[in-house]
Amino acid sequence: MGYKESLEYFETYIRSLEKYGAEDLWTKPEFAYVYLKNGFPEKADFFIEKQIAQSEEWIAKDIGMANGQYIFLSYMYAIRGDKGKALENLKLANQLGGVAVYVMGFRNSPLFENIRDESEFQQTVSEMEARYQAEHERVRQWLEEHDR
Repeated sequence: MGYKESLEYFETYIRSLEKYGAEDLWTKPEFAYVYLKNGFPEKADFFIEKQIAQSEEWIAKDIGMANGQYIFLSYMYAIRGDKGKALENLKLANQLGGVAVYVMGFRNSPLFENIRDESEFQQTVSEMEARYQAEHERVRQWLEEHDR
């Protein structure tokens, strides 16, 4: 599926959200990226600004997992081309710890395409992947010990 086809699906999804007065809380990075790739930087910026404001609010109010909000911020700044802020927020997410399976896709994520080759990105993602693998192994061992 190409970016043009993705845009058609996203716009259908956005219209359905608007129809019911709902707001998507989780796909703004993807919306921004697809709009940017299709030559609509103003629409991309709308979703970037919306996600940045939401993440900063959630961090300030301690709503949800802060490390996830820092990852969202990292995505948005990477999409925008602000490597410094993208890496800074990814490092903050890493410092907060926690593990999530989606970290295993960071190296190939198009959202990180413009920082993927940065040594800081490689180091931070390696640390996050190692934490995920260690937690994965800990859970595997627990399951074996408890016959599950």
